[in-house]
Amino acid sequence: MSTPQAAIPSVTDTFDISNVKLKYPTIFRDGHIGMGVFTVNAIKAQALIADSGFKIARVRPGRALMNIVCTHYSDSDCGSYSEIALNFAVKTKGTINLPYASTWAGLMSGKIPTYTWRLPVNSELAKQCGIEMWGFPKTLEDIHHENKGGYANWQWLSEGEEVLSFTIPSKGSRSPKAVEPPIYSLLNGIPVQSFLHQQYGNTGYHRNAKLHLGNHHIADTLRSLGIKETPMMGVWSGKLFFEMSEPNEL
Repeated sequence: MSTPQAAIPSVTDTFDISNVKLKYPTIFRDGHIGMGVFTVNAIKAQALIADSGFKIARVRPGRALMNIVCTHYSDSDCGSYSEIALNFAVKTKGTINLPYASTWAGLMSGKIPTYTWRLPVNSELAKQCGIEMWGFPKTLEDIHHENKGGYANWQWLSEGEEVLSFTIPSKGSRSPKAVEPPIYSLLNGIPVQSFLHQQYGNTGYHRNAKLHLGNHHIADTLRSLGIKETPMMGVWSGKLFFEMSEPNEL
């Protein structure tokens, strides 16, 4: 970093990561994204993120929301790369959350907080940006991505074994309204909140997206959550523009 940093960086701080100058907000100018929305066992999901201090938000008795978000950034401040985020919807910290109703309302409005359990990327620069600037659990992994024949696919390999692959039709014509959901993470061990301003285009909603789990131990963990092969909802966006804010302590 080019300026002295406190435990939590401020909006005026600058970063020098792999000889690239970065600041807040960080811009992700273009790319595409495929997302699957799943329900999973809430008790087991809570056990996975217990050390974070965040609490799983339930959508119905015993079930929690999990998103698998696969993104290819073609132009961003952090370079061109692919990533696969495994996110859980969590309760809004510091407020009263109505059981089930708050989760559904937050999902529909794009305002529900999420906490990322795993976040593999295929770029060292992107990994370090995520760790140093927001405290994301990014790891450098082997991610293969292709978008052809009307379908987009992301495959995550780790330690020579397949963790998962996700496939979704790459078609859509909608332009949803911009959303700015809170993103929770731990930065230097401190719970923080950042905001991701998201604008999408060429968006489509699909029921035939598919998740395939491999033989890796992370895949076994996902199976233990009771995750299904077909998501409750699949979302494709062929265009994106993101702005990621500075983190603030919760």
